[in-house]
Amino acid sequence: MTIDDVLLDNKELLKSSFGIYPRKRTVILSDEIEHSHYDLSKNKAIIKTDSEGNFDLLDVFRYHFGYDTFYVNSQDRKMINDEEKKIKSFNNKVKRGIIEPNIDELKSQYSLEEHLFNRKYILNHMADVFSVWMQYELVKKYNMQDEFVEYAKKEFSDDLIKVFSKYTEISDNTSHLYLFSELNLPKKYSKENINDILKNMFGSDYDSIEYAVLYGSEKPFSDINIFMVSDKIESYNDGVLNIKSYTNEDFDFSYKNYDALVMDAIFSGHQIAGKKHTSYSLRHKANSNFHVSSDRARFLSVDPFFYNISKSQEFKSRSMLCDDSLERKELANIGISYAIMADELSNIVRDRNFSFTLKDMKKKYIGRYLR
Repeated sequence: MTIDDVLLDNKELLKSSFGIYPRKRTVILSDEIEHSHYDLSKNKAIIKTDSEGNFDLLDVFRYHFGYDTFYVNSQDRKMINDEEKKIKSFNNKVKRGIIEPNIDELKSQYSLEEHLFNRKYILNHMADVFSVWMQYELVKKYNMQDEFVEYAKKEFSDDLIKVFSKYTEISDNTSHLYLFSELNLPKKYSKENINDILKNMFGSDYDSIEYAVLYGSEKPFSDINIFMVSDKIESYNDGVLNIKSYTNEDFDFSYKNYDALVMDAIFSGHQIAGKKHTSYSLRHKANSNFHVSSDRARFLSVDPFFYNISKSQEFKSRSMLCDDSLERKELANIGISYAIMADELSNIVRDRNFSFTLKDMKKKYIGRYLR
């Protein structure tokens, strides 16, 4: 294995799996130095070799990939700068009396400021331990985790090793994507990353998943939202991972009735697992039900229409009885989603243009009534 192979392979891994772009720096191999080190003034990693040119792979990870790598996560830096501008603009408008925010808007603003503080704290104070954890993730490719842990214990402080151990515990038991969420850092989604979380969390029950999709905004700082069908895994939400799970029976009933939330997950999400259903077949069947005569389509839409109207009224009632303002708003929005699906079904014979993502249905709803 040459030094060029190591550098290229791991540079690509950092970009594809972590969304991190390492600083451009030079690596120099030398058998005339006592130990490997990093020359900050010249931005060079100096790696010690023996007389035959062999080098310690762990030295490469520490002095090339380890130093200052996290600081060049340009995506995170850019988002922090953008959010700081938003916070400053909001506070200036409040101060000048241009806007009078309600309690929900103030809570949202405080939450944004807290998240921003957490990310800046990690960038400025936790970069070293994050760098060590990241090196640990990279050496997995070479099955050198045990060697790296021993290496780290000798090279780094006890306090750093304690935090590093916590990081590795979280990532090994879930995935690095989950750790990024825990630390409120930007995530790079992939089918493999999400399945790592599900396999590590649910073990053998993972095989019970008949269908699963990743849906929602999928933004770097958003929750991880998963819709699935399983008779063994229950719905779950810990603030990082939000799993909405249906039994096969509940899913069949909801799907048959064009449940607004179920349809949105199927039509907007990306399938990540499943052996019984595919997104393509579910979408095709949902659409083809209405590729019939107008009378037949009108007949088929009756039960789903009343189902969604009923769900809309249910969530509207629940929101009115809820004391928590954020939960009340969420319940009300769900009720609106069901109302919009009912409206789509009532117009489906006329439009003959089928799209069951909430985003597309809202656009058509606005086009019909609100312009």
